[in-house]
Amino acid sequence: MFIVTLNHNIIHQYTEPKRLPGQERLFLDRMDKDMDLGFKLHDGFISHPDLNQRLHYVAFKLIEGLEDNNQGLIRTTSIYLAERYKNLTAIDINDKDGEKKVSLQCG
Repeated sequence: MFIVTLNHNIIHQYTEPKRLPGQERLFLDRMDKDMDLGFKLHDGFISHPDLNQRLHYVAFKLIEGLEDNNQGLIRTTSIYLAERYKNLTAIDINDKDGEKKVSLQCG
């Protein structure tokens, strides 16, 4: 389980299912393969992302989903983060003047 806070207010809470179906596990693996090709994060392109960069990228995608109320994106990114970062307890977003800073907390 983890929470997402925006300027110290809880905006999302994810409780993982007891068992993740095989299709969803395959989808997470596909997400990793897609990210192997690299992605844009902040102002640069990450060609060989490490785990921390992947987690931040997916966290920003979760934020996009929350802003757009895109339930599919929220679910997929939440599952990815919970599965790939088992100790994740919180994603803290500090939004100041439209600039978002994200911190991943573990416990």
